[in-house]
Amino acid sequence: MNKFKVISGSSGTTHSGSIYKLQAMADSTFRIEFSKVKQQDSTEYETARSITDNIALPAGFTIEAPMGRVKILTGGSLIFMGEHGT
Repeated sequence: MNKFKVISGSSGTTHSGSIYKLQAMADSTFRIEFSKVKQQDSTEYETARSITDNIALPAGFTIEAPMGRVKILTGGSLIFMGEHGT
């Protein structure tokens, strides 16, 4: 079972690591690098696909996928990150 560290992200911040889920708390816009985790339960990642267009997400909606880096361009969100070694 995965354990998550949940952090609050606001406009203008960038977060990286093993990100499993992104939930918009307000209408938000993101730039996301989707990734492949190098090892199970590792916080290291390698970029699999970088999205260069902005992704808009309405309040309350989520994206669930392995993400390596998220830049919050507008709005606010909750970021569910895997804790190392769990």
